[in-house]
Amino acid sequence: MLYVDWLSDNKSANIRTDKAGAPTQVTAAEPGKPMTGPAGYSIEGSATSGSAKIGVPGHPAQSCKA
Repeated sequence: MLYVDWLSDNKSANIRTDKAGAPTQVTAAEPGKPMTGPAGYSIEGSATSGSAKIGVPGHPAQSCKA
């Protein structure tokens, strides 16, 4: 299971692989663009889109629904 905390700037988010785990931040150059972070973390989508494509190291990106 993955946890995503969308940040209010609409161009960054925190991904956690455990509910109590340390977050990894992903960012985009501008709102609406794919967000990327260190070591292969990525998100395509937004807090209001209802779904997102999330990538974590060692696994192919998967589509998730909110």
